[in-house]
Amino acid sequence: MSWFELYVKFSELLFWIQDGTVSAPAAGAAPVAGAAPAGAAAEAGRVAADAPNPIAQFAPILIIGVFFYFILLRPQQKEQRRRQGFLNNLKKNVKVVTTGGLIGTVVDISSDGRQVTLRVDDTTRVRFLRSAIQGELDEKAETPAAAT
Repeated sequence: MSWFELYVKFSELLFWIQDGTVSAPAAGAAPVAGAAPAGAAAEAGRVAADAPNPIAQFAPILIIGVFFYFILLRPQQKEQRRRQGFLNNLKKNVKVVTTGGLIGTVVDISSDGRQVTLRVDDTTRVRFLRSAIQGELDEKAETPAAAT
């Protein structure tokens, strides 16, 4: 007996056990090609009736998607809009912080609007790309806490 024949016999046995029939097929009986076992139609009807609602199957995936949108994506989009609005309305004499952590005051904005010159101290001026500016300096957050 080949492995394939053994596999076929074993799968038939499992099918009949699932079907609920008590007796296994006769040892010498071979199934007729194209014929389904007696309880196959009843089994198919029962499986179709027991199938869960497709909406209930996809509900956890939808809930996770909505969760990720409100927890991760929406705050990031709000921050990007806020930063882009700040960069579009950037004016002279505003204290800013660059993405590298450099603090300076805007002295000049190039004619094409891509470069910004920052005054770091009285004599030092540095040119940056406008996109390298993180945001306006919050003076209140930068003051160290008083030691008591």
